[in-house]
Amino acid sequence: MQVYQFQGGSHNLSQSVKGSCNSIHSEEVCSKITPLFLLRQEAMVHYLTEEPIFMYCKENELSEEKTLEQVLRCRVWTADSIISWSFFSEYRNFLDESGKESPLVIRKVYWNKNQEYYLNLPPNVRADLMTKWPDALIQNVYVYAEDALELIRMLMKLDSIILKLKVPGGRGTEVVSTKLETEVRRLFDWGLYHLSWNETRINPSVEGYFEELFRYVEGFISRYQKSIHTINLDYTIPPKIFKSIVEGNH
Repeated sequence: MQVYQFQGGSHNLSQSVKGSCNSIHSEEVCSKITPLFLLRQEAMVHYLTEEPIFMYCKENELSEEKTLEQVLRCRVWTADSIISWSFFSEYRNFLDESGKESPLVIRKVYWNKNQEYYLNLPPNVRADLMTKWPDALIQNVYVYAEDALELIRMLMKLDSIILKLKVPGGRGTEVVSTKLETEVRRLFDWGLYHLSWNETRINPSVEGYFEELFRYVEGFISRYQKSIHTINLDYTIPPKIFKSIVEGNH
């Protein structure tokens, strides 16, 4: 086995990437992720649920801009949908050194696959949709620190639950679930906790708390009426560029 050290300083990435072949092309090829409509739509939904990594928020025109980081993401896949809840905070443990709560941004992304509807579309309509973003519901809700106390308490309780998990327990025959996969990604000061499991490893106590938490969050954002001056979304890959990559045009 040959081991190569990556070295910068070259304008051509291929000059720095080696492999067990006569030549390797690392940047000249950009194929479409998939020519299948629903799989391409799902790839873009995955991007929308994973991004952005940071949000820059100004509560009013004269206030300082706050930097909020995506510290928690929970995603659920079912046969018909993908739903994601992401939580952005100034501090990874939701509190500063003095114990003061951070404001939060709640980002919800929901996509209904509606496979039967899409598959029955006329070919020309489906071809047109191939070049468009998925019809997903996206909400970004800024929550002032003084209004986030109960939500932060519930998120901290989720921390205590998931940190006890290594692999969720297998489900009993009495557990019925429509979920195909569940993912939790939590960023701490000490590192990253990232776990996912499918319907064969459902843990009823964990699933029960997820349901409680997201019922609360859903009700909270439906009632919350406050707004702020601006929210700027900071993506690792700009949306237009990612979409062009999916389409094989970049």
